[in-house]
Amino acid sequence: MPSRLRKKTNAKKDMKCRTKPSPSPPYTEEQMRAAVQQVLEGKPMAAAARDNCVPRTSLLYKAKRLRPLEKKMGPKTILTSHEEKFIENWVLSISKAGFPATRVELLDSVQRLLGEIQRENPFTQNRQGKKWLECFLKRHPSVTLRTPQNLHRRLHNFSLNQ
Repeated sequence: MPSRLRKKTNAKKDMKCRTKPSPSPPYTEEQMRAAVQQVLEGKPMAAAARDNCVPRTSLLYKAKRLRPLEKKMGPKTILTSHEEKFIENWVLSISKAGFPATRVELLDSVQRLLGEIQRENPFTQNRQGKKWLECFLKRHPSVTLRTPQNLHRRLHNFSLNQ
């Protein structure tokens, strides 16, 4: 058979896994959990990694319990989960009382909290920035910040006698 008629196959293109490096892992937590489960049931590590499209070395670390199964990218949070939960509950409680927290009030309270517990923090002038606030709101979707509107002068001077 002439070479020009032969079907060319590329094994890398036929694979269902990504081969290019990317900033985020090319696998989901479910894929990794399935691969770890298969390894614990006795399947060879290379086969489990190939079938679930996860890196073999990552699977090795997670199967031997050297790394946790859940993936957490980026640096650790400045506040502990208990402290963040405390702040979340504070924002929700003052909102229920009718005083929605603003961005400035939230940042002030966190700055005060860090000052009271005397912990080192990497913030400029010990004050969190926009990025920290965005990440905090992503970690705690139940927290929403409001910008209170100024009342119109007529509504502000309203009384029941009128």
